[in-house]
Amino acid sequence: MFILSKRPIKNLRFDNSNADSESGALVEFKGIVRSKTQGKKVVALKYEAFEKLAQKEAEKIIREVKTKFDATDVCCIHRIGRLSPGELAVWIAVKAGRRKDAFAACRYVIDELKIRLPIWKKEYYADGTSLWVSGHPSPLTLSKEKSNEKDFYSHQIPLPQIGKDGQRKLKKARVLVVGAGGLGSSALTYLAAAGIGTIGICDDDVVAIDNLHRQPLYSIKDIGQSKAVLAAQRLRSLNPFIAIQVHQERLTPANAVRISRTYDLMVDCTDNFKAKFLLNDLAVLRKIPLIQASIYHLEGQIHFLNPTGKNACLRCLWPQIPHENCIETCAQGGTLGVVPGIFGIFQATEAIKFILGLPGLLSGEVLILDLMSYTLKKITETRNRACPLCGERATIKQIANKNYQDLNAMILDINALSVKEFRQYKLIDVREPKEIERYPVKSLTCENIPFGKFNLKTPAIGRDEKYLFFCARGMRSQVLAARLRKEGFENVFSLKGGIDILNAYITENLKDG
Repeated sequence: MFILSKRPIKNLRFDNSNADSESGALVEFKGIVRSKTQGKKVVALKYEAFEKLAQKEAEKIIREVKTKFDATDVCCIHRIGRLSPGELAVWIAVKAGRRKDAFAACRYVIDELKIRLPIWKKEYYADGTSLWVSGHPSPLTLSKEKSNEKDFYSHQIPLPQIGKDGQRKLKKARVLVVGAGGLGSSALTYLAAAGIGTIGICDDDVVAIDNLHRQPLYSIKDIGQSKAVLAAQRLRSLNPFIAIQVHQERLTPANAVRISRTYDLMVDCTDNFKAKFLLNDLAVLRKIPLIQASIYHLEGQIHFLNPTGKNACLRCLWPQIPHENCIETCAQGGTLGVVPGIFGIFQATEAIKFILGLPGLLSGEVLILDLMSYTLKKITETRNRACPLCGERATIKQIANKNYQDLNAMILDINALSVKEFRQYKLIDVREPKEIERYPVKSLTCENIPFGKFNLKTPAIGRDEKYLFFCARGMRSQVLAARLRKEGFENVFSLKGGIDILNAYITENLKDG
C-alpha cells in the first residue's frame, strides 16, 4: 500500500491483515525533516509530486519488493506539501518471514522511492534562500525549458540499431558502475547520455588535484568532495530523464551482494586487483554480466564477461589475486588523461550493445589497443576447467573475505633478509633467454626455467627446499609461485620487484661473492 498524504502522518498502525502467519519480522523506517543541512538552518521543506505517476510507480516498487525479498506486506506513506523541521516526511513498514529479508526489503523501498518517484523536494533556509535538493529535476525547470525525452534522444532514436524499442530497452536497463575515476568519468557520461534508465555509482573516494587531468567530470573547486555525489549531480544535470543511485562506499566482500542486488549489468572502472577480482567473482556467482577495462601507459584492454556464456573469467588465468605491487600504478608509471577516457567510452559502448542485443560483443575475447601505434588485436580466451570459480570443481562458491586476502606470504622482500637467510633460497630465473642476455644477474649463479616452459604437472623442483622465483618485475614469478602453492609447494616464493631489486641486493650485500 502506498499513500501520498497532505496531512501530518500520525497514529501509525501497520495493517497486518495481508500478512502471512509465518512472517516473523517487522521493520519500520521514519524519515524526519532535519533542521540543518550542510551547515545551513532549514526552516521548512516542501514536497511536490506528479501524483498519478508517483502512485503507479510506487505500487510497482511494492510488487517488486514482494517478489525479490519474500515480503508479505508493505506499507508506505509519503508527505507532500509544506513541512516543518521535526515532522515525519516518510513512513515505511515491511513485514517478511525473516529479519534479513525485512531489512533488505525496507532498504530497497527507501532507495527506489528516492530515485524513481516523481517527487521533488525544496528546502527553505533561515537566510531567506531556498533550493531544490531532490535527485530529480524540478517540474518548474522542465516546463520552463520545454524539455522532453523525445527531443533529448531525437538524434539517437533514428539509428536502425536503436529505434523506439531500443530506447525503451535502454530506459529499462539498470547498470552499476564501480569506480568514478578515469574510466568511470567517460563511461558514466556516455551511459547517462544514451539514456540508461538507472545508473548506480559506487565509489568512496574524494576528488584530488592529481585526478583532474583524466577525470573531467570534476573541477578544481570540487577538490575534497565525494566523487560519487558529484558525478551524480553532473549526470542529473546532463540527463534529467534518468535515475542515478549513489553508493558512497567502497565495494567490499561485505557489501558487494547488497549493492549489486538490483542491477542487471556491471561496469568495472576500478584500478586495483582486489576490486577487479571481487567484481569478477560477483559476476560469476550472481550471474550478472560484467564489462572490465584496464590501462597501462598508452595502451589498454577491455573484457566482457557473460557468466551464462562460455568465456573465461579472471580466475581462469589468475587463480589467486596478484599482488598490487606487481605492476605500476598510475601514480608510479604515469597516465595520459585521454587513455582512460577512450577505454571508458569502449565500456559504455559494449554496455549499450549488450542491452540492445546487438552483435559483435567481445564474447570469449580480450580487446587490446595500443594508442601509440593504433595496433588493435583480440586475444581469444579459453575457460580453464580447473578454475576455482567457474571450473568443474569450483572451490569459490560465495563472496567471502578469505578469497580477497593479500598474497604477502609468498611475496618476498629480500632487502629484509640477512645474507645468511638469503642464501637459504635456490634462485630460479623465469625470464626468457633473450631477456637474460640483455640484463643478466650480477655475479650469481641461477637456474633458468622460462615461465612459458615451466611444467606444473611435473615441476623440476623439490618440496623440501626453498625456492625464490624472479623475473623482470615480479609479475610472472608471482603467477608461477601462486600456481605451485596451489599444487602443494609451500616453500616457493616470488621476489618482490624483480631483477632490479636482486641486482641491487647483490651489489650491496654480496660484493665478495
